[in-house]
Amino acid sequence: MVVTMVERNPAMAAAEAAVAWAMEESGGAPGETNYERLLADALRAVRENDPGTPVVLDLPGLSMAHWACLSRMLVMDRPDLSERVHPQYVEALDGQAGVAWLQLQFHRVTGRRPAVRSWRHAPRRGCASL
Repeated sequence: MVVTMVERNPAMAAAEAAVAWAMEESGGAPGETNYERLLADALRAVRENDPGTPVVLDLPGLSMAHWACLSRMLVMDRPDLSERVHPQYVEALDGQAGVAWLQLQFHRVTGRRPAVRSWRHAPRRGCASL
């Protein structure tokens, strides 16, 4: 028998860690997940800052490695965020299999279907409704 070691894609490993972090309780309001708190903080930061100002989100346990996955989920959840949240293309997350995986993970984290199929399907129309 031949056993072959297959290296995991680092983007997928980081995305899996991001999903696990997103589902944890935030330590804020009872029953609030890290994802719910991240979404609320992102919406607040977009409302309170000028369009040219970078939005900085800092939550306990949030890693920069998580951002590739979480930024996609934020835009899938609230397409209006696409004006301020700009994920960079990552084949592992943005190819057909990655998009399908993200949709499943979005449902795991939120219990809902995303508003748009992927961040690339979000219309670019501004954040007036935020």
